[in-house]
Amino acid sequence: MPDVCPGRAPRARSAVRLFPVLIVLVVACAALVPSASGDDLRAPDLRLEALPDGTTRIIAEYVRDGQAEREVLRETRARVALEVAGGDPSGRALFATWREDGRLFEAHLRAAEGRWSAAEPVSEALRLRDGLVVGDAALPAAPAAFRAGPDDPVRLVSLRTKVLPEWRAALEAAGAEVLKYVPDDAFLVRASAAVRERLAALSIVRRVEPYHPWYRLAAPVRAWLDETGAAGEMRRFRVLLFEWGAAAKHRVADRAVARGARVAALWPNGQILELWLTRAQVGAVAADPDVMWIDPWTPPETDMDLVREDAGTNYVETVAGFCGQGVRGEVLDAGIQDDHPDFDGIMLHGPTSVASHGTSTYGIVFGNGDRDGDGEAKGTGHLPCAEQGIAADYDSLGDRFAHTQELLDAPYFAHFQTNSWGGGRTRSYNSTSFEMDDIIWRLDFAILQSQSNAGNQDSRPQAWAKNIISVGGIRHHDTLDTGDDNWGSGASIGPAEDGRIKPDVSYWYDDIYTTTTGSGYTAGFGGTSAATPESAGVLGLLIQMWAENVFGTDPQGATVFEKLPSFSTLKALLINTAVQYPFSGESDDLTRVHQGWGRPSARQAYDLAGRSFFVDQEFNLQVDGMASFDVQVEPGEPELKVTMVYPDPPGTTSATLHRINDLDLKVTSPSGTVYWGNNGLKANNYSQPGGGPNTVDTVENVFVQNPEDGVWKVEVIASEVNEDAVLATPELDATFSLVVTGGTGSICDAPLVDFTISPNPARVGESVQFDSTVSGGAGGPYEYAWDFDDDGVIDSTEADPVHVYRRPFDGMAVLRVRDSADCPARSEKPATITGPDLRFDAWVERTEIEGNGNGAVDPGEIHELRVVLRNDGNEDAIGVSASLVPAPSAGPIEVLSSASSWPDIPVGATGTSLSTFRFQVGQQFPCGNDATFTLTAISTTDPANVYPDEVGAVRVLVGGAGPPQVFFADGFESNGGWSSAGQGEWQIAAPQGLGGGGSIPGFVPNPDPDTAFEGSQVMGNDLTGLGPTDGNYESLVTSTYTSPAIDSSNASNVTMRFRRYLNVLPQDRATLEVSADGITWTTLFDEAGGVAEDTWSLQSYDVSAWADRNPQFLVRFGLISDNAATTSGWNVDLLELEGVTSDSCEPVSRASAGAASGLTVARGAGGLELSWQPDCAGMATYGVYRGDFSIGYDSIAAEPGMCAVAGTTATVPEGAGRTEFFLVVPSDGAFEGSYGADSGGAARPAAAQACHPQDVIDACAP
Repeated sequence: MPDVCPGRAPRARSAVRLFPVLIVLVVACAALVPSASGDDLRAPDLRLEALPDGTTRIIAEYVRDGQAEREVLRETRARVALEVAGGDPSGRALFATWREDGRLFEAHLRAAEGRWSAAEPVSEALRLRDGLVVGDAALPAAPAAFRAGPDDPVRLVSLRTKVLPEWRAALEAAGAEVLKYVPDDAFLVRASAAVRERLAALSIVRRVEPYHPWYRLAAPVRAWLDETGAAGEMRRFRVLLFEWGAAAKHRVADRAVARGARVAALWPNGQILELWLTRAQVGAVAADPDVMWIDPWTPPETDMDLVREDAGTNYVETVAGFCGQGVRGEVLDAGIQDDHPDFDGIMLHGPTSVASHGTSTYGIVFGNGDRDGDGEAKGTGHLPCAEQGIAADYDSLGDRFAHTQELLDAPYFAHFQTNSWGGGRTRSYNSTSFEMDDIIWRLDFAILQSQSNAGNQDSRPQAWAKNIISVGGIRHHDTLDTGDDNWGSGASIGPAEDGRIKPDVSYWYDDIYTTTTGSGYTAGFGGTSAATPESAGVLGLLIQMWAENVFGTDPQGATVFEKLPSFSTLKALLINTAVQYPFSGESDDLTRVHQGWGRPSARQAYDLAGRSFFVDQEFNLQVDGMASFDVQVEPGEPELKVTMVYPDPPGTTSATLHRINDLDLKVTSPSGTVYWGNNGLKANNYSQPGGGPNTVDTVENVFVQNPEDGVWKVEVIASEVNEDAVLATPELDATFSLVVTGGTGSICDAPLVDFTISPNPARVGESVQFDSTVSGGAGGPYEYAWDFDDDGVIDSTEADPVHVYRRPFDGMAVLRVRDSADCPARSEKPATITGPDLRFDAWVERTEIEGNGNGAVDPGEIHELRVVLRNDGNEDAIGVSASLVPAPSAGPIEVLSSASSWPDIPVGATGTSLSTFRFQVGQQFPCGNDATFTLTAISTTDPANVYPDEVGAVRVLVGGAGPPQVFFADGFESNGGWSSAGQGEWQIAAPQGLGGGGSIPGFVPNPDPDTAFEGSQVMGNDLTGLGPTDGNYESLVTSTYTSPAIDSSNASNVTMRFRRYLNVLPQDRATLEVSADGITWTTLFDEAGGVAEDTWSLQSYDVSAWADRNPQFLVRFGLISDNAATTSGWNVDLLELEGVTSDSCEPVSRASAGAASGLTVARGAGGLELSWQPDCAGMATYGVYRGDFSIGYDSIAAEPGMCAVAGTTATVPEGAGRTEFFLVVPSDGAFEGSYGADSGGAARPAAAQACHPQDVIDACAP
């Protein structure tokens, strides 16, 4: 089973049992260009199979590296309609989409993993802050002055499936610069007009849309633009850029200054630039291609001896002597009295002023009370023994990234930072939230932030950051009894605007005794300003416990700083070991988004340390990857708590969902009960079984009360990896931290694995020896799993196998080993295999040898064709030969001439077979299906090699030359699934002659017709008098009426026709559009000059460009009116689609024993015209019989009225059968044919002439 990449080196450990999940699905699509690495996913088909029980089976049939594969992707009882299939141009990944009862599903296949993904629903939504855009709906409107121009390179590219690394690479290969992920499954890119055309042509791309400057403006900025202000009035704004660092900031600043703007702040780090702008300049800056977002600058604002006992601070000092020794943290606040008697050894980080707020918050963390005899014990902080606390003044804060980065170096070496202040309160994820996520993610540093004190969701923007530890507040009423604690509409609360659970934790909000200016104390400090340093103090104690190996993680290093775990592990530990307030329901005063995950507790963490398990970013996951861990829970354990936190790149400010990647937590009990992360925890203290993956939070928990004993499985699944979260690796991957308490697990000691390859390089067809060397771990016996071409498929389980590569390869050979304790290890080595790589390219020059001459392949005919091979390898192919054999098909086929040679094929070239392959289609072959063949024994003499079969590669359609026929008709006698948008008063009903009027000079429209063209109903506008003007469409309407998806996948040369009775005024517009996918629409009719019809007229359109072979062809009628007069509008009846369907076959005859000599069949004006040569015995009359090969020979029956046809011709009506055959039998009234029973059943005499066969038919209809 595939492993997961190890994590960052400073925290690397031995491997763990990991089970990355990768599966994928494919649908019919054009052949893909193979990648340079040798991966080749080609032309898949998605087929539906109906089972007797009513289940539909969705089956993928595809070819990989010349090998045909088939997999059942899904079974469902839903109504299934196939959608779009395709892949990236390099041939490294494929996808397929389909609908089940209208809901879109997808699956994908990545060459790097080699298996189909599990089919899953696909979001069709773009979650823009300006509005949710679903399906092919238009993007939110933007004012004219803030719309993107044709030269604006910033575009929104929406994908058809979840993001894969191959999709992102395809966008970049097309020339796009990928800037930022947009939920769901979209990217902001920079692209020229030419690049945009290439992007739109990619099958993976759903749509390419302009990203209007309007979308880049926060709501307060828009509100200011609408205000009437003094000319030249300027305000200060935070401008968020796509690019990190100084270069982009200088570009934007230079362009803005040239327009008269002023630079307020430009720091070398991060992505934020601050500018003074006028209203006119805001629009220009928003349109800058480097700009992602603009929101207002706001000035910093602050948020205003029992805690030590409740948090377990006294407890861990008493039992273990922990009081913060060696721990360093920064209190960033509004100044501090640095010479307060309680602040021994304080370290200042930059200039500071004196302020009571910062003095109080610092004291809660680091105040030493009366430890040195000059203070009060009640004022003792959580970390009175810390080596040095650090204080900084936010008024001196400039480049916050640089300030934070300094904390990681001498002389500070800080472990955390706490903040009881922030930007102006908001409910939005803004540029400040983005900045904090960026700092924490890039620097891997724990930061705590006060939520604020609004009593509602108005919070500090920093608190909405995903990676930060947000702290709420709970009133404790100055007692240790938590039974009287309540929120009481004091602290700011969550959830975040996208539904994320915030705050992360909470602590006491009121009556906090701590230090203040004047070298004294205050008993009244409070708010989340107090709760945040209270939580930070507990975090400091957890850091000390980690460094002292209380949790058994064996951290390496000489100092606390060197032993520090990742920020995500510290956040997970703080959350997991917090004490929850009991609550029930989302309206409870202490509900989840009021208290967060509880009150941080050093005592809880210490007591649970012996029953805990940790993963500290040791493992990286790519999309669809999974890490799995076994956790042992002992009998009588009161609580199992599992917390997963993943570091996430900063969110997209213009979107309504702010996580970028999506890692999911799944926990399974020994008896099989499944718990998904956060399921049920918004309304309860403990998880509810079941549910589904959480798609919103970057913190996921499973809390189980009284868990069953035994082995629990904990899984972390990378459902989406949209941006790279681990910058130290070249892959697009993400990492995570995991904290478990109430159970124990381990990360095993893996064996050491190495191997050699000889020869290397080698040529295709040459034997290659692999020799392994394995030792250590738990010892043998070892299990081996070789993957010689890194495609995820196990090629050998021997210790030292020999392998022959049949195709060139330049990549990694992989060996996975498990020791006797089932602990995995992996080693990989580069392998280079050279040679030709022969692939089927096309068949050409099909020639009808024997048949009806209509140009198509019909049952019973013999054809020849030649096969084109291409050489995708890196050596010329010398001495090429191959054979053609039948592959499983819908009916019988026979290859009559099966072998050929080819001229030598140079690298990158193609060659055509020197001789033809001849085949015959059986007369019972059902039309509309492919006759399928496999190229086998594909070989070269130099190098001496046999290449993998191209299974099912040669496909020839049987049928498809019959006359056009109507395959879809809608007479509007029922609704039929049509859907309206806008206020067009669209109806399907009987017309009543209503409406009309609304005349203007020179133009007099008509009312609706009194009757339908056929049947009783039509489709039209206000047929029954719905609106204020009976029978007329209304004014100021923009509306459409859209058909259901019409399946024309079995037709070509499609024509659409319908009957029209249309009346529309000149100032209004009637439109007709068609679409191949429901996303891109093409206008066939757009009349703005007025139409006045008083009779039904036939309208016909060639729609082959959109309908041919398309399972979801769509038609859309439209009506747009102004604010003046109106009239009767559309009336449409009998909409039909006509085309040549693939199951249209020409009847064909073949000379065979028993037929009258030379029987031919042709289609004529009066039906099917049969002619034959006279019988050799000179018979004067003949009996005519007909059958349907799609049913079988037993279907043959006498043609009514043709038991005694005089002469040698007859005309019969064209039957309903798909593949008809005819038998003409000589008759003289006494017998038919030469011998056998006559019509009456009596035996006939022996034939006078030997040419007469035995009768097949023993009765003839009169």
